[in-house]
Amino acid sequence: MSKPLVIDGVTYNYPENRDPPGWGEDASNWAEAVTITVQSFAGPGDILPSIATINNDTSLHSVNGLFFDAVISRSAVAEYAIVRTTNTVEKVESGTLYLTYKPISLSWDIVQVGGVDAEVTLQITSGGQVQYTCASVITGTGYSGTIRFRARTFGV
Repeated sequence: MSKPLVIDGVTYNYPENRDPPGWGEDASNWAEAVTITVQSFAGPGDILPSIATINNDTSLHSVNGLFFDAVISRSAVAEYAIVRTTNTVEKVESGTLYLTYKPISLSWDIVQVGGVDAEVTLQITSGGQVQYTCASVITGTGYSGTIRFRARTFGV
């Protein structure tokens, strides 16, 4: 007895162990649909949804996991959300980063579009590592700071 599997709203009757012959077309169609769907998730250099810590200081820090390799990507669009809180202060923002690699000068450009409510400035090194600086230390106890992000890259 086949098992109904749904990919992008289409139901495929996928065979189970010891099903009688004749299921090849259903299995092949399901495999093709899954392959197309998986390929749409991430391309080379893309960054799937991730999270990193934002420290409560004014030093320069790298955003762990937010790195772009110029060998693979020449530009990227990254969406982000930053939350910095204590028991008395809440600083929250979301935005978009537009990143472009310049092959002659061997450097990256970054444009940060979005709120400034979290008081965090993002920049990128010539090697492709995104870094941040907080404009201030927020007061209160129980500090928590995070940045959530994902990115789509565009190849060479």
